[in-house]
Amino acid sequence: MYFGGDTAAPSIGVSGTALNVREGTAEGFLQAAGVLLGPGHIGIRYGTGSPEGVVSAPVASLYLRADGLPGSTLYVKESGTGNTGWTAK
Repeated sequence: MYFGGDTAAPSIGVSGTALNVREGTAEGFLQAAGVLLGPGHIGIRYGTGSPEGVVSAPVASLYLRADGLPGSTLYVKESGTGNTGWTAK
């Protein structure tokens, strides 16, 4: 977790369904390889290269491609199981 140049440990808490990350009055952000949502583990992931044949996920998951070109920076898992069924948007 990053809060500018500060290296003090932030406080992490839950309020209802929200995850709060704070240091004093400052809010920060989490840096993670992905986020899994709900009991079906629908995910938001990122990386380089196409996820097709590489990234396993359930239908409705999203993949953000850091090295994509127009039309290939966002992928949606539209069908299949395992690592196939990704469509560039």
